[in-house]
Amino acid sequence: MSIKSQSNGILLNVTWKPASIYGLPDATLYNTKMSFEKKTMSFDVALPSLTLSGPHKVTGRILLLPITGSGPSKIVLTNATLHIAMNWPIHVGADGKEYVSVGDGEVKITRCDLLEIELQGLFNGHKVLGAEMNKILNQNWRLLHQELSPSVANRIFEEFRKVIEILLKNVPVTDLFAP
Repeated sequence: MSIKSQSNGILLNVTWKPASIYGLPDATLYNTKMSFEKKTMSFDVALPSLTLSGPHKVTGRILLLPITGSGPSKIVLTNATLHIAMNWPIHVGADGKEYVSVGDGEVKITRCDLLEIELQGLFNGHKVLGAEMNKILNQNWRLLHQELSPSVANRIFEEFRKVIEILLKNVPVTDLFAP
């Protein structure tokens, strides 16, 4: 999973291989709206805590300060709300039945009460510089959230799409929307 940003004093490229996302089972869906005519839907997702962790590799600049390194990482969003809007085209499967797929979509992180970042292995493992950079990142979490949330939200949508596609490819429309 990769996140890139380049604006407002932030030039950042972070890659996780592999990336683990925790907290989705605790999500609450609400404000669900669906149009059968337009084949669109939107909903909000409340997440008490969303954690991204895994080995990272980072390069770039934060507030004119260089950042580089690789190692374990943990990023936690507290009380986050996502708004998801997407279309769901229908296609005919090999069996002649109609199936829904996840089409284009957009995710916005509309709320986040706190963003906590811990990147280990910064500056070739230099403990003092790494601790200071993590301190700077966490002191400027609102700016980071503002700049990185579009990339993070898009990555969350891609993961969401993978999971939902697995479910949808096996259930015909007639069964999915049965009365």
